[in-house]
Amino acid sequence: MNTLIGMVVRTDGPQVTVRDSQGGEWRCILRGRLRQELNGTTSPVAVGDRVEVDVVGPQAGAVRKVLPRHAQLVRRTPRDKSAPEQVLAANLDVAVIV
Repeated sequence: MNTLIGMVVRTDGPQVTVRDSQGGEWRCILRGRLRQELNGTTSPVAVGDRVEVDVVGPQAGAVRKVLPRHAQLVRRTPRDKSAPEQVLAANLDVAVIV
């Protein structure tokens, strides 16, 4: 099975869009095993995360692993202050707040 490393550029619930090193975009789902490992987190995968993807079809894949983050922008969930933090973006180098 072919695999690739890419960056998450969009999240839509259980599906994410991953951009590879050549600029191609892959529509991906999260593998069940990964969802179980990340169960209990509000943002298992965030924009900016680097991920390992199994290629399952033309421009389609399944995220098998989220690579370690070196930075993240987080907030508390608005409804439940006791819930874990929500990751808004990962691996940021610069952030500008307007």
